[in-house]
Order: sequence, then C-alpha cells, then structure tokens
Amino acid sequence: MRFCTACGSRVDGKNSFCPACGKELTQQAEANVASAGPIPYAGFGIRLVADLIDSIVMIAVFFLTPVLPFNVIFAIVVGSIYGAWMESSSPQASLGKMAFSLKVTDLEGRRISFSRALARWGAKQILKVSVIGCLTFIVIEFSQNKRGIHDLLAGTVVRRTSVAGLLRGSRKADKVD
Repeated sequence: MRFCTACGSRVDGKNSFCPACGKELTQQAEANVASAGPIPYAGFGIRLVADLIDSIVMIAVFFLTPVLPFNVIFAIVVGSIYGAWMESSSPQASLGKMAFSLKVTDLEGRRISFSRALARWGAKQILKVSVIGCLTFIVIEFSQNKRGIHDLLAGTVVRRTSVAGLLRGSRKADKVD
C-alpha cells in the first residue's frame, strides 16, 4: 500500500498522482516508506506533551477574552470546537499534535469528520475534568494501537505522520501515513 506524501491518503494501484489532492507521487517518497516500515501510533508521552501545548493555547484564549467568564462548561465547549475544527481539517491535527507530526485518523487511516472529531474532543474534555481523568489517558500506553478512551469511543487513532522524522529524529518530513 502506498500513501501520498502531501495529504497522507492511501493510493491504490500504479497511480502517478494522488486521487485526493493531485500531488505527483515520487519514487523517493515510496523508498522512504519502504525503508522505514509501518508508521507507529503515537504513545502516551508525546500525546501528553501535545495536549499540554493545546492546553496552553486554550489558556491564552481564555485570558485574551476578558468579557467571557471562565468556567468548566465554557472550557469544554470551546476546547471541543477548537480540537474538532483542527483535527477534521486538512492537517488532521491540533497545534500541539502538529508540533510533533501527529495526525488523528479513523481506523482505516482516513480523515475524520467534524462530528466525529467533536465527539472525540468532547469526550476527551469531559474525561479531563472527571475524577478518573488521569487514569483514562494512561489507557493509551497499554491499549492496542495506543488508543485512549476518547479514541475508543470515537473510533480514532493518533499516528505519527513523519517517516523522515522517525528516521532522523526531525520534525520536518514527508507527510506519510
């Protein structure tokens, strides 16, 4: 199976161009995929740091919005809309995930819809403020495909998208899924 280096879509057959975005498929990108093996799922540690970055973004939004009162419901709603919008857009990642070349996909590696992303982030935000919130995220480290409870509920996975980043430790890379 081949993947587009621009959008991460699967490309079947002997196509020279990605049917999803139209980018020309190069042999160098295919060689990178073949030499790196399968792209791993993102584990607990890297996802935790990405989530901290997203939390800093959300805190900045709250401090820059003096008219709106800060409360838990507002935080859940705004956080969920931010995450859903980012993870259902073409990068398929929040700002925190983009910093580490991570991408949220469905179980088949496809981009998720806004409604699925909203359900995922809503569950994630509610779990964060719950009494057992910390424990729900530890599930990531021990579950198949490194899925948290919010991923299990939404039918999603978080994957590393950077073949070159895996090989060289760099964040710059071909976007391969």
